[in-house]
Amino acid sequence: MQNNLKYDLPSKMSFSPGSVNYDNFKDTPEDYQTYMIRILAVMAYAENVGGTGIALLFNLAPDVERRYIISQIGYEEIKHARMVYRILNRLGISENTSVQIALGKTGEFNSVNNSLKPAEETYGDEENQWLDVVLNCFLMDGAGIHVIDNYAECSFQPLLEICRDIISKEEKMHVGFGQHEFAKLLDEHDDTELILERYKHWYSKSLNFFGPPDGRTAEKLSHYYIKPRTNDQLRKRHMKEIRHRLGKISHKLTDYILPLMESIESQTYPFPE
Repeated sequence: MQNNLKYDLPSKMSFSPGSVNYDNFKDTPEDYQTYMIRILAVMAYAENVGGTGIALLFNLAPDVERRYIISQIGYEEIKHARMVYRILNRLGISENTSVQIALGKTGEFNSVNNSLKPAEETYGDEENQWLDVVLNCFLMDGAGIHVIDNYAECSFQPLLEICRDIISKEEKMHVGFGQHEFAKLLDEHDDTELILERYKHWYSKSLNFFGPPDGRTAEKLSHYYIKPRTNDQLRKRHMKEIRHRLGKISHKLTDYILPLMESIESQTYPFPE
């Protein structure tokens, strides 16, 4: 991938997929280490919160079959968190310290863009319905896939490996479940207004998930191959992928959903939720 930088980013190292490992991590520029540790901490935190939060959704599942699938998703999210925390531990960062970094409470890492902070979680919201759970899987995990696939080409080999070999495949299954359940809800749910209102909320949230438009930070992350593709590039991929998945759902309501998506996309970040 060619990086057309607007700024000079001097470095003694060249970066490419998998070019950095545990043995040469300390040889990378200081800001490379800061960005990578921050991203790992946020990723582990989000996976852990996602896994533990699943328990609050059990009662929303309409039957035991879906409760089983939700429990499997929760297990996989916790497994992903454990993998990332193990990487951080090898870098000398404990789980407790990692959580503080993810929440922005460690001054050493305050230079990292605030967009990398975890999004506010909605688990346990008393107003959540099964529709919200399904759209979370379909749209939010759908956005997460593009982030994970981006890290599957990053310069830090340990992160690249777990994203490419395990996390990406399992997250795609979560999205597939959300897509399947959303199609069923369209057939079974007669409250069109509610479906469109919740879709707007979760689709806007999924677009915000990628962070702000590209700038100086995006250039540096791309240069270091921490995030080979920028926030805007990932956001556009997500828009295209969701349209592709909706195209596989044969329901008249999708004729209303697509214009709704276009209306949301025509606005600027942060997209109103």
